[in-house]
Amino acid sequence: MEDSHCHQADVEYGGEHYLISYDEARLRVGHQVGGECRWLDEDVPVDTLPDDARDALRRKDLSSPALVTTLGGLISAERQRGG
Repeated sequence: MEDSHCHQADVEYGGEHYLISYDEARLRVGHQVGGECRWLDEDVPVDTLPDDARDALRRKDLSSPALVTTLGGLISAERQRGG
């Protein structure tokens, strides 16, 4: 996913630091610990995100409540799977 159309940003959720990497098609979420990033197992197709979260991502509005809620859901699901 690393190309000129890919965007990355640091986000905080639950007091922990995460990195998101995204383009028009995919979203990746990684957990930052000790200067290293451990990516969640699967990329998320952007077109499967709720409309308001997808629109916020495309606007690069990382503080949007809809996007924050969506990212929180992805992170929580990964935690429940033991990630």
